Amino acid sequence: MATIVNLARKLDCEMFVGPSGMALREKYLGNGFNPTKVEPLWDDETGHSRIGIVHFRSGFDGLTDALAFHRAYKNDHHAKQDWEGSVTHNDFLYVLVAQEDDYASSGIVRRKLRRYATIKSLDEIQDLLDISCATLC
Repeated sequence: MATIVNLARKLDCEMFVGPSGMALREKYLGNGFNPTKVEPLWDDETGHSRIGIVHFRSGFDGLTDALAFHRAYKNDHHAKQDWEGSVTHNDFLYVLVAQEDDYASSGIVRRKLRRYATIKSLDEIQDLLDISCATLC
């Protein structure tokens, strides 16, 4: 999973609105990425939060997709360290691959990450794949 921040939004009838998950997914598919779902996050009081969660497949294939997605933004200086280190963010999107500190943070991102994912190391993922393969083979 990855978190995208700084999504465009506008005020409409006292609530903020922004791009749909389907529109964002289609954009990323058109750019060669493979998200399975993009989910803009909403706040009950203000509406669109300017944050979205990008879902990828499970296992190493999904991890490869997520890392390629992150790498593309990192190469353009639109990764987590750039977001956190900048005072002005302009209109650019920033990508933050979900990590342990995001999982332990507070707020809307933490709730979604805890609902959809568990953080695993590469060794843990490999162990799960080895168990699955041993069971199926």
